[in-house]
Amino acid sequence: DSARVVALDRSGHHLGQVVGHRTVIIRCDKGNVMDYPVPSLSVVLTPDQKLEARKIAEEIAAIAREGHVLSGSITFRLTRCRQPGCKCMADPAQPHGPYWQWTRKVAGKTVSRWLSADQVADYQPWITNHQRLRELTARLDAIGISAVYADPRTPHRR
Repeated sequence: DSARVVALDRSGHHLGQVVGHRTVIIRCDKGNVMDYPVPSLSVVLTPDQKLEARKIAEEIAAIAREGHVLSGSITFRLTRCRQPGCKCMADPAQPHGPYWQWTRKVAGKTVSRWLSADQVADYQPWITNHQRLRELTARLDAIGISAVYADPRTPHRR
């Protein structure tokens, strides 16, 4: 049997329902349609796992409500132009900068952009939020992994 799941918006309008045994279709405000898996009724988390998952979901929701999430990292840079006679080549060297650089991966390639100090102050918390989301999803994954190992239907191989 499939679970009866119905998605409603804040006004109580019907957004979606279970399709088949494993998927719920939800229509978002902008007309997008998203498929979400419906959890199997035969897999039950422990009360501690449910509590942990609820806490994680609340923290993820709080970050999502803000919408301030940015992947990558911000680093502090001092550079040298290597022009003869420049102060960056003197002894002792006086490098150019400071400069702030935001770096991230796009399609497997490193992409960087220079930022102002004001931008660093604004965007560093966004990067911290992204890192926190990664930690939280790793904790959710750990709950799922422990459920698989605790499931008596999992075949044991030696």
